[in-house]
Amino acid sequence: SVTGLALIPEYFKHGKYVNDVELPIRRPDGTTRWVMLSLFPCTDAQGNRKGMMTLVDITKQKYVDKAKTEFVSLASHQLRTPISGMKWNIELLEGSGGLSETQSAYITKIRKSAERMDSLVNDFLSVSKLDLGTFVPEYKEVEMKSFFTSVLEEYAELSAHKSIVVETSIPTGGEMMRTDTHLLQMVTSNLLGNA
Repeated sequence: SVTGLALIPEYFKHGKYVNDVELPIRRPDGTTRWVMLSLFPCTDAQGNRKGMMTLVDITKQKYVDKAKTEFVSLASHQLRTPISGMKWNIELLEGSGGLSETQSAYITKIRKSAERMDSLVNDFLSVSKLDLGTFVPEYKEVEMKSFFTSVLEEYAELSAHKSIVVETSIPTGGEMMRTDTHLLQMVTSNLLGNA
């Protein structure tokens, strides 16, 4: 039996066409193959409306993509341990006292870099969870002004180096938003970094 193809005749009857849709097909031997399906309009020599369907086997690609996603998830989990150790030792140094102003400034930079690394690992974990279908958003009320300020602080040094001034304008009524802070941070940070 073939799964996922039953609606194709109905699509064709109603003049609907599809392009590069991924579908699982169950074969008679019980195995499942993944295909990239496309249905295009065409006409024959007599001018009759026809449809051309293509199926491209992408099973190997799907398995490779899944393996890469699982690897990223595993690697991200393994990276969290040394990052936690770095952050713990940074806290010990900050609390030890007797540091000069220059040393304190270096420690602050190291701490921010470690926090950024921790954030990147969390990003990798979130992406791998999205790919694996196990990601669950965590919604909460977020104060937008402080949120955007924190994102801008990530790029403050780079902006200054490139002599770029970034201005923010929070419209009235848009001070609070219910969202997943981490996902919004990923999107905003990527947009700002690309810009």
